[in-house]
Amino acid sequence: MKTPVDDIYKIKKIREERAERNLAKAEADLRLKEKIVIEKEEALKNYQIWRVEEEEKKYAVLLKKKSVKRKSLDDLKFEIKDMRDKEIDFHQAVSKAESAVVAAEEELETAKKAYVQSIRNTEKMSEMQNSLRTELMTEAALNIEKEMEDSFQYKPKSPL
Repeated sequence: MKTPVDDIYKIKKIREERAERNLAKAEADLRLKEKIVIEKEEALKNYQIWRVEEEEKKYAVLLKKKSVKRKSLDDLKFEIKDMRDKEIDFHQAVSKAESAVVAAEEELETAKKAYVQSIRNTEKMSEMQNSLRTELMTEAALNIEKEMEDSFQYKPKSPL
C-alpha cells in the first residue's frame, strides 16, 4: 500500500546514499593526503642526507687544494645557500601537505556528521511511513468491517 510519504522516504534514502558516498570519498581523500605527507617527509629526509653529504664533499675538495681563491669560497657559500634554501622548500611542502591532511580530517568529520544525520532522517521517515501504513490499514479494515455490517443489517421489506 503506497503512502503519501513514500516519495519523501525515497528522497531521504537517496540523500543517505549520497552522504555515504561522500563519506567514503572523504576517507579516501584523507588516506591520499596522509600518503602524500609521508612521501614529502621521505623526500625531505632524503634531501637532507644528500645535502649534508654534498656539502661535506665540496668542503673536502676545497680543503685538498693548496690555495683557495676568494671566488671559490664565495661560489661554495652560494651553492650551500642554494641547497639550504631548497631544503626550506621541502619543509614548506611538508607543512603544506600536513595542512591538507588537517583540512581533509575536517572534511571527513563533516561528512561523518552529514551521514549520521541522513541516517536519522531516513529512520524518522521510515517510522513515519510505517506508522502511516499501520494507520491506513487499520482505517481500511474498519471501513471494510463497517461495510460488512451495513450490508448484513436486516431491512424489513415494505408491503407494497
